[in-house]
Amino acid sequence: MTDGERALYGHPYGDQARVALFGDVQPEQPSTPVQQFPIDPPPPEYTPPVRESKAYVYQPYPRWKYHRSKPAVIVESAQEEIALGSGWADSPAAFAK
Repeated sequence: MTDGERALYGHPYGDQARVALFGDVQPEQPSTPVQQFPIDPPPPEYTPPVRESKAYVYQPYPRWKYHRSKPAVIVESAQEEIALGSGWADSPAAFAK
């Protein structure tokens, strides 16, 4: 690496190595001050967006119904569930041996 490349790209081991090797080379200082924390609060006219509550509301239908020997079906209402007749359950675990 030539002296011109070192001046352009810096030393591969950082500023301290550059100063140790070349003596009079000073590390670069930022031209603008770095913003310090805590960050300034938002302006008073700012209002955060209001989020609507998305609380879970139980809905009994539609639901799956299971039978020991028939394929599972989805029922849309209590009337459809009654029309299925007997032998249907809310979970296939009801038929586990």
